Amino acid sequence: MTVEAWRLPPFLRASVGLHAAGAAAAGAALPSSWPVVVGGLLLDHGLIGAAAMWPRSTLPGSQPDAAARRFRREVALTFDDGPHPK
Repeated sequence: MTVEAWRLPPFLRASVGLHAAGAAAAGAALPSSWPVVVGGLLLDHGLIGAAAMWPRSTLPGSQPDAAARRFRREVALTFDDGPHPK
């Protein structure tokens, strides 16, 4: 089994670009545009959060299978909202 180098997925690369463009627009070029920039970044963070929470989403990156994680001696940290009331 070979281990591939991790690369930032296109969805997250676009997010990094959006942050850079927002910083450039709000900071230097168009200071009055900060409300639009902040709204766009909030939307971006909401999309990232939703994609990360969607069980089969590959937008934040592909999920390695259990065998690959064991090979690389990795563990997955998960969380739960607590026991079911029933």
